[in-house]
Amino acid sequence: MYLAITTFFTDFFANASRKTLKFRILLAFSLFFVLTLALIVSVIWFDKEENQIDRIIAELHRVNMKVKGINSLEKDFISYEAINPQFYATDESIYISKHKEMLEHLNTDLSTLQKSVKTISKDISIQIDSVREVLDTYEQTFDSLVFFIKERGFKDYGLEGEMRTNIHKLEDPRYKADQVKVLTIRRYEKDYIIRKETIYAQKVRQYVIALQSEISTMPISPETLIAEEALQDYFNAFLELVRTDEKIGFHNNSGLRRDLSITSNHISHRLQLIDKKILREAEIVNWKVKFALFAIIILSVLLNILAIYFVVKRLASPIIQLSDSIHDTIRSNFAPETQITQIRTQDEIGTLSKDLGLMLSRVQERTAEVTRQKEQIEKKNRNITNSINYAKRIQHAVLPHIEQLNSSVNDYFIMFKPRDIVSGDFYWFAHLGNRTVVVAADCTGHGVPGAFMSMAGCTYLNQIVHLQGVTAPDKILYHLNQNIKKEFKQENKENRDGMDVAICVIDKEKQIIEFAGAKNPLIYIQDGEIYEIDGDKLPVGGTLNDRQRTYTKHIVSYASSTHSPSFFYMFSDGYQDQFGGENGRKFMKKRLKEMLLNVTLEQQQMRKQKEVLERTMTEWMGGEHSQIDDILVVGFKLCP
Repeated sequence: MYLAITTFFTDFFANASRKTLKFRILLAFSLFFVLTLALIVSVIWFDKEENQIDRIIAELHRVNMKVKGINSLEKDFISYEAINPQFYATDESIYISKHKEMLEHLNTDLSTLQKSVKTISKDISIQIDSVREVLDTYEQTFDSLVFFIKERGFKDYGLEGEMRTNIHKLEDPRYKADQVKVLTIRRYEKDYIIRKETIYAQKVRQYVIALQSEISTMPISPETLIAEEALQDYFNAFLELVRTDEKIGFHNNSGLRRDLSITSNHISHRLQLIDKKILREAEIVNWKVKFALFAIIILSVLLNILAIYFVVKRLASPIIQLSDSIHDTIRSNFAPETQITQIRTQDEIGTLSKDLGLMLSRVQERTAEVTRQKEQIEKKNRNITNSINYAKRIQHAVLPHIEQLNSSVNDYFIMFKPRDIVSGDFYWFAHLGNRTVVVAADCTGHGVPGAFMSMAGCTYLNQIVHLQGVTAPDKILYHLNQNIKKEFKQENKENRDGMDVAICVIDKEKQIIEFAGAKNPLIYIQDGEIYEIDGDKLPVGGTLNDRQRTYTKHIVSYASSTHSPSFFYMFSDGYQDQFGGENGRKFMKKRLKEMLLNVTLEQQQMRKQKEVLERTMTEWMGGEHSQIDDILVVGFKLCP
């Protein structure tokens, strides 16, 4: 194709007369085409470089996250596994396995990152090699730390176990060791193990020597020899434990723990340097592209000015004549006596004046073109609507199946009416043992933005309840708030996205409901009386500056002496805020509560209650008011 275009332009410029308008316009078009092509190539190149930089930054972010994860596993191993007798008994640790696995993944990510940065900077590639070297050092240091922790032991294992075995011998009355000194040794031993201060080790040494002196003065017998040997073995094990503790280090300020901390800091520091260099390379690429675009634009402007000067100067007079003639024709409503002025030139303008007789056919063609464009616009509109409908399918796929509530409640309904196909309101529930979590949430906004927020909420709830095992409603709200503020970086940005949430946890074994709300309430009806529990005045997420946002847990028993069922309702503000009625006012929560009380007295089937709510809202809106927000009402019935 490129060869065909080149051949066409070469033949044309060789054969065309330089006096014709066609030649001048095509010359200007050729210049414009070349500049446009250069601009497109520059933009594509810039986009490619920018995407590559973005990929590198994303890969570097993954590396940083894995480094933090490795550091966290190291701390968890020391905090939990080092005092876990099962670890010493089986010589197996999930923390060590995960640590090695993450190190392998980190090395893989560093290799991928190194391949990516080779095209933009050899210096960064060298820096990554240095990170891998430091990472090898870190791995060796961690292996040494694990070795010495195993050697040190805990309770009945390692050096601590050996000490315990020997000191228990001395507690046997047969060996006639001074029990006061034995107990004093054990007390200072425990003080040392807890506080890791050398003064307690010296105290142990002092009392061991005193006890050795005392035993040595006793008459020689098998018992005294055993006691003396046990005391010496205890003392040797204790001294070795002290030396091992020194090798391991205390509180990251000495020994292998300090070495690990320093090595980890070196890795983080070098990754920060790499990050800065990548950003600097990105700035250089951006500057080059901007400079190239600016140069092309300036050159295009200059060439267009020249084209305008040479072409328009020769075209102005005949075009004005032709234009006046066309206006006269239009003003006369194309009267037969009106004629187009004939332009006597040797270029295309003269030809153009002769072709104006085809104007009507051209107008019809233009009308057809307009009709075709209208159809294209309608098609695009259908495609957009289809895309949003597909997003609705995705959102409904993320939401839990309604039938999952069948095993937990006696009867229920979910009234879910998005305003714009997809919804910022969402419902969610889960089963863990005898407990069922039911959630009704109202996210910031509606439509596509609200739907994104609702899908994020479902994802966080799955993580909090299914993975972390949290089932207390106030704790779920707390973790949900922490996740949103962290993931949306609301500590550092003016991001107001959040949600109002009501959570009920059904405990069928205790026949109670645990409720916590973030701005949204719980309404329930028992024995013909209606009650309301307000949620806390704190949303989930948002820009509220608070360090520890806590929520209140309320407990409601649905056990009844009359064995009558209890009805529970959670909802967003879409129903109560809907405008309608004769005066175009809001429905209001008071009217909603009255309707819920009446509907439970008249109809206890939840499906029928839903029909009443939907029919009432349809009548309230009438034909004059449209839905202003997403509507969500969740109701369920529990029998004692």
